[in-house]
Amino acid sequence: MHAIQVHIDETLDAHALQEVADSLRAIPHVEQVACNSNAPHELLVEYDEHHVQAMDIVDRLHQRGLHPDVISG
Repeated sequence: MHAIQVHIDETLDAHALQEVADSLRAIPHVEQVACNSNAPHELLVEYDEHHVQAMDIVDRLHQRGLHPDVISG
């Protein structure tokens, strides 16, 4: 397993943040997405690096009209 921390430029409310997390969980081999409404710009995504690349996660966020940056990985 591999994990990355993603910063999203947009400010999302709790509902929108949960929708984003759910859309990332829908990517095959993404195992866990942690988000916190007290830190609405941050996501922690855990995935199987043999099947998913960080850019797959970034691309999914771009598809939702968001502007993500991987800040650790």
